[in-house]
Amino acid sequence: MKKIFLILLLPLILLAADVNFEFFSAKTNGDEITLEWKMQDEANINYFQVEKKLDEANDFRPIGAKIKAKGDNQIYRFTDEDYFFKTQPQLQSENIQAYRIKVFMKNNDLAYSNTTYVTHNVSSVRKTWGMLKEMFR
Repeated sequence: MKKIFLILLLPLILLAADVNFEFFSAKTNGDEITLEWKMQDEANINYFQVEKKLDEANDFRPIGAKIKAKGDNQIYRFTDEDYFFKTQPQLQSENIQAYRIKVFMKNNDLAYSNTTYVTHNVSSVRKTWGMLKEMFR
């Protein structure tokens, strides 16, 4: 009887942690990378954390502060201000940046968005300026 109950309950538990993104995208204007996303339903969401892929081993690390959920029909925007050399030395040479959103639910469950990619080409002048800024941060 316990096994049947668990088998019937397991899909409900998995559905409770499911989150649906209406969209999640990354765009570049040549100077910065901006992420945008919108959820279909935020009733059970507490906050979001943007994560960035750091190496080829699929290691993602949080960047920026946690973003509190605002409620349904909200578009969230996050600008990656840490592009120059601090967090992603291996992928930077390829100019491909990978991001995902970690979703913290009110019941302490976690969920993740799909990974989104953006090709970010930076001029050599901009790279040099970025390296100089990093030296004085």
